[in-house]
This record gives sequence, structure tokens and C-alpha cells, in this order.
Amino acid sequence: MPKNRSHTDASEEYHEFIQLVAQQNKVLQSLKRAAALLDSPDVTLEQAQARRDFIDGRWKDLSARDEQLTMYEALPACATEAYFTEDFLGTCEELYLTTYAGLSAYIHAAMPRMSPASSNTEPDAAISEAHQRRTQVPKIKLPHFSGNFIGWIEFRDHFQALILNDASFDSFHRLYYLKSCLEGEAAALLKNLSITADNFEVAWKMLTERYENKRRLLSILLNELFGLKPVSREGSPGELRKLLDSAQECLDALAKLGRPISDDISVHIVTQRLDRDTREAWEFSLEGDGFATFDELERFLKLKIRSLEAATAGNKITRSSASQPRTKATANPSPAASAHHASPKKSSNNCNVQCTLCNNTHPTYKCAQFTSKPVSQRWEVAREHTLCFNCLSARHTSDGCPSTRTCSHCHERHHTLLHSPPRKKTSTDAGTSASTSGGPLVDANLIQSHLSTLQVPTHIILTTAWVLVTAASHRVVKLRALLDPGSTHTFISRVAATELRTKTYPTSMRMNGIGLNRPSTVSQVVPISVSAVGSNEVALSTEALVLDNLTSYVPRFRYPVSHWPHLKGLELSDRNPTDDTPIHLVIGADLYAYELRDGLIRGRRDEPVALNTIFGWVLSRMSNTEGRQGEEPRVQVHHVHIQDDDLHSSLTRFWETEEIPASRMVSKDDAICERHFKETHSRTADGRYVVRLPLRAAPALTLGNTYRRALQCLQSIERRLASRPSERTAYTDFMREYESLGHMRIATARPDDASVVYLPRHPIVKTSSTTTKTRIVFNASAISASGKSLNDLQYIGPKLQADLSLMHLQWRTYKFVYTADIEKMYRQILISPHDVDLQRILWRHTPSAAISEYQLLTVTYGTASAPFLALRVLQQLVTDEGHGFPRGKDVVRSHMFVDDVLFGADTIEEAIAIRIETTALLNKGHFTLRKWSSNSITLLSDIDPSNHGLSCDKALQDDDSLKILGIAWRPTDDSYCFTLNLSPLSSQNE
Repeated sequence: MPKNRSHTDASEEYHEFIQLVAQQNKVLQSLKRAAALLDSPDVTLEQAQARRDFIDGRWKDLSARDEQLTMYEALPACATEAYFTEDFLGTCEELYLTTYAGLSAYIHAAMPRMSPASSNTEPDAAISEAHQRRTQVPKIKLPHFSGNFIGWIEFRDHFQALILNDASFDSFHRLYYLKSCLEGEAAALLKNLSITADNFEVAWKMLTERYENKRRLLSILLNELFGLKPVSREGSPGELRKLLDSAQECLDALAKLGRPISDDISVHIVTQRLDRDTREAWEFSLEGDGFATFDELERFLKLKIRSLEAATAGNKITRSSASQPRTKATANPSPAASAHHASPKKSSNNCNVQCTLCNNTHPTYKCAQFTSKPVSQRWEVAREHTLCFNCLSARHTSDGCPSTRTCSHCHERHHTLLHSPPRKKTSTDAGTSASTSGGPLVDANLIQSHLSTLQVPTHIILTTAWVLVTAASHRVVKLRALLDPGSTHTFISRVAATELRTKTYPTSMRMNGIGLNRPSTVSQVVPISVSAVGSNEVALSTEALVLDNLTSYVPRFRYPVSHWPHLKGLELSDRNPTDDTPIHLVIGADLYAYELRDGLIRGRRDEPVALNTIFGWVLSRMSNTEGRQGEEPRVQVHHVHIQDDDLHSSLTRFWETEEIPASRMVSKDDAICERHFKETHSRTADGRYVVRLPLRAAPALTLGNTYRRALQCLQSIERRLASRPSERTAYTDFMREYESLGHMRIATARPDDASVVYLPRHPIVKTSSTTTKTRIVFNASAISASGKSLNDLQYIGPKLQADLSLMHLQWRTYKFVYTADIEKMYRQILISPHDVDLQRILWRHTPSAAISEYQLLTVTYGTASAPFLALRVLQQLVTDEGHGFPRGKDVVRSHMFVDDVLFGADTIEEAIAIRIETTALLNKGHFTLRKWSSNSITLLSDIDPSNHGLSCDKALQDDDSLKILGIAWRPTDDSYCFTLNLSPLSSQNE
């Protein structure tokens, strides 16, 4: 797009860009709904086929619009939008490919297969029989591969057997399943490879070339084998089994690789890592002085492991539930509390149990030295001797303890002798922070909360209920809700809002809660109705704010409701209030008063209270039950306050506008870009500026081939314009003018090692433009064969543009004002001959003519560095020539937004003098001002009428206006106005 836009054009282009992005977002929502269908257990074959066809059409629409949107990437106002900065197309492409592949796989599996009798070819019959075999046996879980060289051979063999050797899978599905099996490094290897039938062979070849490096695999396996960890604890069956399994895995992999290890070496490696007792037993088991084989060692170790496991199981100390009924714990347990693990019948094995503390033959929990110690020292002994915290055995750790018994006091997973009473922890002002000097600074509209004393730990059941949520889409979803009168508003999770498949509306609300350093902003709201499950009660309506995550609340213990007798016979809304089902709705104080009914049932002090609501009975409970020993106490606060953000944000912006701007830190990239400009820019004999592109790297080494995409783009434009003769003529005239002005030329021959980049381009037709109806956008962001673009290799440069709002405010202070813009500003700056081959295009006057290569000779609209280069040249012009134009240099330095000039004065004479100086200064750099407009006819009287923004041949009526920086300005009464073009309303379900 050449840089000859009017004020009107820039705003209209941005408005059209926003409309196109809105349509793209609708397609994204369609793709998300299709993706959600994959998780539905009730989806039918017909639904899957219809949805796949639907998203295929939507994807084509999205791709076509993306081609249009690419044209807007060169606009400064559009380039920073999330559509470009967050790779919207890449996100949609990944979602489309994954969803399309998933639906295709489902259809492939659900589609009735052709029977052998009706098949005309043997391969088809084989496919049908293979499918029938698959449907008659349980599903086999596909193997996974993360990039570990040792696991490659096993993964390769399994994948070949399950997928590659099955003739019913085509290449598309094979690649889909292959990518689903990969993780980590292996998945990253194929990350940029799209799922198509043609890419399967490429993907499989990439994996085999990477992971079937036999020399590297051999080295890794040998390092693994020689690096086996020795058994550190005598009589540990777990460590012996780990040693044997690891050795066997390495030896099997080496054998499959064709490099088997001899028995002598493998036996030596493993026996050197055995504990002393096991190694002695191994030597004792050998007969004669012959050489042992690894098979013999394997049999011996398996037998040894089984015997150790049996011995460990025989020594488990368990308690008889009949002889030891559960009793209420006392505050200070005595040593007699060791009945937590009662002694079994005496046996020869038990007599040999050695105490780890005094070395006598009795279990540690019966040791007088151990029981006489304080609880804290008992924990130290258990840690020092690596005892199981649950049964105090030295034969295993807590993770592998087979005992089902728990502490008789708190029923947690530790021995009764290790139980300690709860401690009290004091926390002053544990909520929001306060100022350390003077009184705390509190926002009058926000909640502040302080905690003084906290009992640690306690167990809480928050009030939860199952409810039905209905949206405007008439879709009903059953959700688990938290009833929270401490929240001033109702919240819904984004997952639930998506499941409702209804429209959300923008909002700006501030959310503040206990412990938040600063309020966060909620940006979406959805109207919902909440009602009871299985009831005809009137639904409660509200607007729920949408959050990504509502709460991390999970009950820290589980009890069946039958555990509390006073709740017998109650119809609970949440029948399992202590399970970990996620909460997707928080019902706040806006509905809380309307959901309560008469009825309150209490149990004992530590039992839950039942409340009667329109949703059914709900529970709330605080228990004195102990937490896990050593577990850090945790407090969850769900009180939230919502505040409208409009007033706060308006005041904030007001004060920010009045603040003195802080000095910007110059980044390393910006400093490099500035230094590059100073060292490389120059001027021609007639004063025109010449610049070089600020490159990060040599394109010849990085980009690869760019010709193919440029050719495809040219052919696409020709096909599109073939049916639009008027647009084709305007497009051809524009390109001819581009060449006639000397802004491009036929490319000259180049050395073989020269860097050449071909830029795709797109025409844009603007019927509302007062100057150029057709313009061209050059796409320097087009991805090359290497996955990078020319823009990726350029420094963007520091921000040189003045603040837009401040410029408006300053301009409005003058009594008499001018507006104008620079004609083709970018194209008045030449590119160095060293870089013109980085701006090549393909062009021919007619589709039947031969294609010619052209070099763009000026700063090109669409390159990443173009805005910086243009504004930096204007700054340099002020430095070089501004001494002779004191009024003009101030305008160029501070009163320009890109190519738009806005300035004024309090007298007509002063305004004209400023205009003359500004025009003369810009002419020094070959920049011409045009499309002049003013709020005074006198100021335009000496300017050619053809160079007016609003032609003087037409009377200046009240409805005549110019678009100045996105706002329509009416010169006759010197006022701003806005013009809205509302698009037709679309269906909510679109």
C-alpha cells in the first residue's frame, strides 16, 4: 500500500480491519465448538460429518479473509493488534487441523466398512477384515515416545505393528496418530509439519534419521549400562528389582541394535552393584568354578526379590479391628497409644526384628528409648534412620507402606507415636497489606480484610450445590456451584460459558479480593438463569462475570454423608460435598438472599450445618480434624468485591495525561537500529535521503526461497481481477505510475551469491479515497521456505511517533488551524542500491505477457522498519536543514502523526507564516504537502483549489467533513464528529 493516504483513508482502513477481525473471531468460535464436539460421548456419525464439512467451509472463508487482512499489517494502527502479534492464523490453523483430523478419525472408525463379499479387490477385503478384527478386540493404547533414544526401537516396533502394518489406515491418519504419540523433543521435531497425507513419509523419515543413529544409540545404551546405580540398602526388594529391570532394558536394546553384550561383562556389571549380602548369596549359589551366565543371574535375582518381598509382607505389623475398636483420641497420647499397630502372633521372623535405635530384638515402636522421647525427636529419629512414617519399619518407606492403618488420633498417614497436638499460629493483618508509616491507605470502594488469629489446621466444607444454568442460547448445563455471600457478584468459569454456547458481552469491572495486591479486571459478562435440578422453582436471573479460573477449593478430606446421622433423610443438592468435582459457578450476594428457605439443622460442634435453599439442602462445616503432619497450613478466602471501572480508569488516564513523560529506557535493539541509521544514511545531490534496511542477519543465509510464494500471489491476483475489468485497469495504471515515477525498475543481473527476496503484494480498492482509488500493499511478513520472513530479519526501531491524544489536544488550542499530509511520504526516501534486491516483485502488464522482475527503489510500505525509517528521516531533515526554518522545524518535530500534519496559530498571519516555513523545510527533503484544509477560508485562499482536502469548487456545507487521525473534522464549524457504519446483526449461534 503506497503511503499516500488521506486522513479519511487511515480511519476507514482501520475500521474495515476491525470488522474483518470480528468475522475471523466468529470462525474461531465455530472451530472451538467443533473441537468441543470431540469430547461429547453422544456425538453421532452424521453430526461428525456435518461438523467436519462445516468447519472446512469456515476455514476456507477464514483463509480468504486472512489474505485480505495481511494487506493491513503494514498500517501502524493495525500492526500492533493481537491478530498479528499473537499469530491468530496459526492458532486457528492448529485448532482446525486437530479438530478436522479428530473428526475424520472418528468418522473413519464409525463408518461401516465394506464386506469382503461386496468388495471388488483383495486389498479392500483385507481392509474390511482388519477393521472387523479391530472392532472385536479391546482398544490397544498407542505407545508414546518423548525423544529418549533408548525407547525409540520399542516405540518404532509397536507403532509399525499397530499402525503402519494396518492397511486400513491411510497416510493422513497415520500422521495424525504419529503426532498424537509424540511428546517433548520428539513432538517439537514435527511441530511445524502440518497433518496432510503427503507429510507422513516426511515425518517418519525425520524421526528415523534423528533416532536411528546407531552409533549414538550404542553410546547412550553403554553409558546407561555402565552407569547403573548400586543397591544402597541391604535387603531392599525395590532397589534390586530396579537394578535388574534397568540392566535388562539396556541389554535387550543392545541386542535389538545388533550389538549384544557378552554374559561375562553383563554379569560383572550387575554383580558389582549388588549389596554385600546379596552378592554373597549369589556366589554361594554358584556351583563349581565355571563361568556364570546372565540368565542364571537373572533367575537368582528374581528368586531373591520374591523371597525378600514375602519376608517383608510376613513382618507387616497389623492391627485387628475386632480387638482394637476406634476410640476418641486424647489431647496428649501416652506411649500406650502404640496400639495403633498391635503385635501379631509371635513367630521366628518377628523375633529377629531389630530395633534401629537400641539394636535389641523388638520393633522400634516398642523401644523404651523411642517412646520416652518427645514427638519432635521421634520424627528426627524416623528421618535419620529412614523409617516408614506410617509403621516405623526400616524395610520400606512411607510411599511403599502396605499397611492400611492410620493415626488413631487424626486418621492421617503417620504412626500414632508421631502424632502431635495442633499448634496455634498468630498472624496479624494477614489479609491486605497496610502502610508501615501512619494509617493504612484504603480505597473507599474496595474490601479490606484482616485476620488476627488462625487455628491451624482445620477442615472446611464450603456450601456447594448442583444447579441448572440456562443461557440465551436455550442450552442448559448442569454445574457445581459455590454459594458465597461474601462475593458481591456471580461468576462463571470460561469453560462453562463456552459450554453454554451463548454470546458474551464486553464489560470493564474491577475485581478485588483479600490478599490481592492490585485489583484485576473482568472483561466479559454473560446473562444466565440459575434453577434447581429436577425442580419447577422459578429460575434466578443474573449477569455472571466470566473468569478463567474461579477457585482452587478442594476439600482436604472425604466423608460419606451417612457419617453424620443428623443429615439422614435430607435431600441434599450436592450429595457428595467432599469430592473434588470442579466448581464452575460462584453464586454471589446478588442472588444469595433469594435462594434461602426456612430451615437450619445442626449436629455436634464439629459436624456440618445443613441450610435449606431453593436448590435443596446444602452443607457447611468446620472440623477440628488434624491435617497431615508437617503440612503447611493454607487459608482460602472467597470474598470478592466488584467495582465499575469506568470512573477509575477515566481519572487514571486524566492524571497520566497531565504527568511529565518519563524518560524511556533504550533497548539494545533500538540502540543498534539508531546507530545503523546514523552510520548508513546519506543524501543525493538534490537533497533526497537514502537509507539502508536495518537487518539482523543476512537474508541469503536465513530466508531461503521466496520466489514461489510471490509467483503464486501474482497469479492469484490475475485470476481475481480477470472478472473485474475496472479494478484490473486501476491496478495496472497504479503499477505503471509506480514505474514511471522511478519508484521501481526492471531488476538488473545479480551475482549468484546475492541476497534476493521477492515480496508478495495485494491491491486494495478504496472508492472513498479523494486521491488514489487503488493502492498496493507489499507483504514483507510473508513466510519463506525456511519459515521466516523479511520482517523477521529487520530491526523495528524505537518508537518515534508523538502521542496521538496529546497532539489532538494541542491542535485544538489554536484559533486558526491547518491540516495536510505528505504526498507518498515513504516513496520519497530511497533505499540504498545494496538493499534493493531485498525488495523485488514480480509483475507483467497482462496475464499473457512474460513475467518480469522489478526492484522497489524506495522505502516500502509493509516492511517492518518503514515507519522508523520515515520518521527518522524527518528528524534528520530537521537536524540538517531546520536552522533556517525555526517555525517549520517545530511543526515537523512535534506536530506530525506519520504523514499527517496538524498545526495552527492564534492569528491568520502567524498561521500562514508557519505554513510557508513548514512547506519549504519539507521540500528540502523532497516531501510535498497536499490536501490542505483549514477552519478559515482565508488560510486556503493562496493555495491551488485542486490541492485542497475539501475542494473549493464545492460549497462547504455543514455535513462536509474530513477524517483527521480517525475522527471526522467539520471545518465549517471547527468541530469533531463520528460516523458509524453498523453492520447487520448476525445470529447468536453463527
